[in-house]
Amino acid sequence: MNISPFPESAPDFDDPLGLLRACHGRILHNCKLLERLPAHLQAHGADAELRQATGKIHRYFSVAVPLHHQDEELDLFPQLARQSLKLAERVHRLRQEHVRLDGLWQSLAPLLAKPDDISDGSAFAALADEFTAPIARISHLKTTRCWMWRCTYSVAPS
Repeated sequence: MNISPFPESAPDFDDPLGLLRACHGRILHNCKLLERLPAHLQAHGADAELRQATGKIHRYFSVAVPLHHQDEELDLFPQLARQSLKLAERVHRLRQEHVRLDGLWQSLAPLLAKPDDISDGSAFAALADEFTAPIARISHLKTTRCWMWRCTYSVAPS
């Protein structure tokens, strides 16, 4: 048990799967923030707090997540797909989910970039839910599957 008041040290490039897990944690954090926005919008409108949150989410999903997906697509997925047909099938599904999420992001991003333009709070809430629900499932799958894979196979940078 870690009784230190300080968080664990961040993973570095010697632990590429640790870096991906940490990124999944940040993705989930931003999803939780996004899930809270519709209620805040309804209660307070597009106030400064909402604009700050939407800006943070927009930046993260516009900059960091595409780089994260690129790392997975170029470095991790090919290694996983070579291990077995079952993993190759899962990698294929994850790639399809990346494409689907990218499409949803194209609808959500303009609203987060200009929260004053959100005219239908219910439609915004539905879009946010449609975007965040699969991310939680996928992040859990990637994190647990990659951890199990790491214990079985060595991860060597390509």
